[in-house]
Amino acid sequence: MLNLGTVSGNEGNWPFMIFMMTANFFRLIIITILIGLISNGIMVKIESLRKGRSFVIEENHIVILDWSSKVFTLLSELIIANENLSDASIVIWQKKIR
Repeated sequence: MLNLGTVSGNEGNWPFMIFMMTANFFRLIIITILIGLISNGIMVKIESLRKGRSFVIEENHIVILDWSSKVFTLLSELIIANENLSDASIVIWQKKIR
């Protein structure tokens, strides 16, 4: 699709050269449309991920937002409280400082 080909050696054949130029033009349009559709699909997926509406596979989990010195006390209390759950998970989300 990206190889536009050459029209050299056909100096006297103007209908063929015009046809090849038109075909190359339409191929470039098709490639542009495909790239636009793919990039638009990727941007829509990234935007939906940013909104937080993605499917969550994990269940029975606890999320701790940010880190402090009290996390260790909180973790020990959560472990004791969730002893009856075999598949409980704890996630600590720390925001990156820029």
